[in-house]
Amino acid sequence: MISTQLSLLILIDMHPFAHVEFHPKLKLLGITAVHGNATLDRTFKNASRVLKACNVKDVKVYAGAEKPLLKHKENATHIHGETGLDGSDLLPDEDYSLMQSGVNGIKAMAEGIMNSPEPVIVAAIGPMTNVALLLSTFPEVKSNIREVLIMGGGIGFGNVTKTAEFNIFADPEGLQVILQAGLDRVVMVPLDCTHKCSYTSEVQQKFTDMATPINPAFTKMINDLTAFVRKSYVNWGLDPEDMHWHDAIAVCHAVRPDAFDDVPMLVKTVCGENDPNNGQTVGDRHISEHKPANCIVSMDMNSEIFWEEMFKVWELAARSSDLKF
Repeated sequence: MISTQLSLLILIDMHPFAHVEFHPKLKLLGITAVHGNATLDRTFKNASRVLKACNVKDVKVYAGAEKPLLKHKENATHIHGETGLDGSDLLPDEDYSLMQSGVNGIKAMAEGIMNSPEPVIVAAIGPMTNVALLLSTFPEVKSNIREVLIMGGGIGFGNVTKTAEFNIFADPEGLQVILQAGLDRVVMVPLDCTHKCSYTSEVQQKFTDMATPINPAFTKMINDLTAFVRKSYVNWGLDPEDMHWHDAIAVCHAVRPDAFDDVPMLVKTVCGENDPNNGQTVGDRHISEHKPANCIVSMDMNSEIFWEEMFKVWELAARSSDLKF
């Protein structure tokens, strides 16, 4: 049973996750930016911009890894724009009071975990580089990690290639380090799960109807950012109605694991830039004493429960935000 006061250390390079601060079951210890949606300097700033938009003043942002462990750097600017968070002029500028410039983000993660009075959930929702460096540089943190929660991978399919999901493709060796670190629990929420829950125009309209009376500027900011991603989908030949809040779905696993169909697997990553399947996550369900599972993989989910939790958080974030036109 997950307690009502979890300590959740979240690694972020995407805009929704200041909202984690508002979930009553979560305590956000800090945010560590990583290369991914854009370059590190931009994702570092973006994390503070979203905290500022939500009027969160007590969560610090740290800069982590600017490149993968071994392979060349990949960014997702084709989906999220050059800044990694294009689409809304309502999103404020970076907040330097939140950004811990000059502080080693990996060391800050280790200190936050070891100083926590209870075990921490480390949520890796970008490329795996930060967590891989954390576990290899400061292995003592494993004693106070409840689980590493990953948004990434695809057992049956990918998105950046036919077989690889972006977060793992961006640093496949990083995931392999995590899986081989001897952690008590690793949970992976792959595309197989997140694609079961689409942010359709109908769901977005429900958000708009709920949030506009509370804070119309906050509502428009979220809708502007969403519109940019939908347009990117169209430009790449994807269905704009088939948009997914991948990272939010993964974080939801921390508070509502009952909403997910979890399968123990032995997971391996295909590594090697010359391999056409580089970044693929291969999951073997046929585990045994000689082939034990190293990962809990969520293969399905209850969308109604997810949206119930997401709307709670959106409402609280809208009430907290002081954005104005």
